[in-house]
Order: sequence, then C-alpha cells, then structure tokens
Amino acid sequence: MLRLILSIIVCGALCSCQDSGVDPDRPQVVPVSGTITYQGKPLPDAVVTYYPVTGEQSAFGRTDEAGLYVLTTFESNDGAVAGDYSVVVQKYEEPVPTGSPEGENYVPPTNVQQAPPKLLTPAAYVSPQTTPLKATVKPDGENKFDFELK
Repeated sequence: MLRLILSIIVCGALCSCQDSGVDPDRPQVVPVSGTITYQGKPLPDAVVTYYPVTGEQSAFGRTDEAGLYVLTTFESNDGAVAGDYSVVVQKYEEPVPTGSPEGENYVPPTNVQQAPPKLLTPAAYVSPQTTPLKATVKPDGENKFDFELK
C-alpha cells in the first residue's frame, strides 16, 4: 500500500513538472544566431531585429563585443519562428551626460532638450522597408546568418 501511495505522489510530481506554462498556440521557434560586422570589424552593442515578411512575430537580439547575436522571440535566446525576414541593424551613440551636479547652473537631464542620439550604422539598415538584409529561417538545420554592413 505504501508503494502505491508513493507511486501516485511521484507520478503526480512528474506530471506537474512537465507543464511549463507555455501557451500551446504559440508558434514554434528555432535557434537563430549570427555575426554583424561593419567596415570589416565586429559591431558590438547593436540591436538586430528580424521583421517577418509575412506573419506577425518579430525577433530581436543584441550583439556582443565580437558582433555575435542570438535571437529572442518569447524567451531569452529562444530563436525565431521559421519564415522570411527583413533584418534591421541599428546602433546609436550612447548619450553623454552634460553639466555637473555641483555646478550652480546645473539643470537635470530630464528638463533639458537633447538632440537625438547619433546613428552609428548606415541609415539603410534601420528600417524593414529599406534594409537590403534578408534571412530565411528554416524549421530545421542550422540558422546562422552573418551580415556585413556596407
């Protein structure tokens, strides 16, 4: 009898562990990665966004110091839904704080109108309508897409 009770408890625990809470209607994703280079060098800290040509689910990632990116759709680094994409790459200059809080005429940054951050990648790559970068994510096999910005 004790074995039966233990078996029921273990079975119940295993069944509850298998429910990951993932929406069963959510599209399946596959791993997608690659490298972005610009002027022959890796492009760090750029945002890479895959916009679907047809469909609704985009995916995004950020490049590391080596220009490597891994896409995220629903969960960190899970990949992208299979399909055709326009690939957007954009990197902006980090805003530099101005003034000193110790100064007499200091105005906090929230009250100062600042110029928009400077775009560090060519403008053609920042819109799905103008980017020449395309990718076809396949449901199986390796999906590695390396892009050289010109």
